[in-house]
Amino acid sequence: MPDDHSLEELLIQQEKMNKNLIEIQKRSKEIHSNTGEQNNEDSEGPVYDLYQIENIFHLELELPGALEKDIHVDLTPDYLKITYHIEESPSLEKMNYLIRKRRRGEFEFLYNLPSKNMVTRIPPQLSDGVLSLELEMPSPDEEPQ
Repeated sequence: MPDDHSLEELLIQQEKMNKNLIEIQKRSKEIHSNTGEQNNEDSEGPVYDLYQIENIFHLELELPGALEKDIHVDLTPDYLKITYHIEESPSLEKMNYLIRKRRRGEFEFLYNLPSKNMVTRIPPQLSDGVLSLELEMPSPDEEPQ
């Protein structure tokens, strides 16, 4: 059974994690796209899940139609930037669309990181149209001031 001191440390760590999650939610940016006329104003960009387990942040971003070669992940000390391109099929260019909801073109996903110098824990992986990425947050004693 943990003593009162270690229980207090666990509660402090949990509070820090909760604050980090709140900060993530506040600092999260909208998805930006550069699709011109094909952009759907009611479309909010790709669907994604972001969750934290201990000091690991897990991102699962739906990118249907994107090819691995067209996805670029850039991790800086301050933000995560994912750019990707979804090709227009040449056979579909001349279609007379009645409704067009699927997006094509260049896209960008920006996310402000809650902590400086987060590192990629595993390389980004694309499987069944979902890009998975894990980022590790440095421990408080490793984080630059």
